[in-house]
Amino acid sequence: MEVWHCDAGGLYSGAETQSRDVLTGGDKVRVRPGTVFTDLTPSDRRRYLRGVQLTDRDGIVRFTTIWPGWYPGRTVHVHVMVMVEDQRALCTEIMFDEKLNSQVLATPAYLGHQQPRDTFNTNDPIFRNDMLAHVVKDGPGYLAATVLATDHDERT
Repeated sequence: MEVWHCDAGGLYSGAETQSRDVLTGGDKVRVRPGTVFTDLTPSDRRRYLRGVQLTDRDGIVRFTTIWPGWYPGRTVHVHVMVMVEDQRALCTEIMFDEKLNSQVLATPAYLGHQQPRDTFNTNDPIFRNDMLAHVVKDGPGYLAATVLATDHDERT
């Protein structure tokens, strides 16, 4: 399983130039429902907030990361790609409750944006309720969990 997301300021590693263009250009990222996502071909050498793990015997993976940031046109999310037998079986996003987003994004690490947040779960073109992670407080941070399922015969 592979995960990737932007940093607190809205930048993606491997695509910092493109990320900065969105953040400073005033343009929103425009995504249509049903868009099939894949990871990008990197345009720079920076690598952070990306990870790959093999599942354990129970099909579970664990990643430690920060709360994702945001950028114009999209709500807070983490990209997830599941590979089965070296083929993409699922590419989706995990999203978070807006009350928690508001709490985390109000902390100092997330206050450096050049534009106000314009997209929330309610107006994100991709968001669906079944994309919400189950999140609980865990010491100074949070623990998020979700169940992803693939149909071996229907690879997307």
